[in-house]
Amino acid sequence: MARVEAAIPGIRLILAGTLCFLLGISLTRTSEDEKRHDRKEWLAQSLEEAQTIKVGMSQAQLMKIFDLDGGLQPGGWSGRFSLRSCPFIMINVQFRPPVSSNPSPPDDEVLIVKVSEPYLESPALD
Repeated sequence: MARVEAAIPGIRLILAGTLCFLLGISLTRTSEDEKRHDRKEWLAQSLEEAQTIKVGMSQAQLMKIFDLDGGLQPGGWSGRFSLRSCPFIMINVQFRPPVSSNPSPPDDEVLIVKVSEPYLESPALD
């Protein structure tokens, strides 16, 4: 009987260690699942934001959430733009030249006539 009572603290220690180990695994999985869910949610929100740009909007509206991507651009009245909140999300945009004779019209006078679906690409760094 004395040997059994002497072994009880050791058994309790083993059980406590096993419980801590199992809780640690459970918390790690929950944390990883939460991170994965957060990344999916963020990407979905970023895609929705990119899809708000529509034909008829102005360049000024575009530039509130997009930046002109670096690298070589097609030139003229078109360009490739990266989403500010996720620069890997890009769109290609064509603009209608303004009717004014001003060679550099204000962004709110330059209207979008064509916009691509958002796509993923590494941003060009200049």
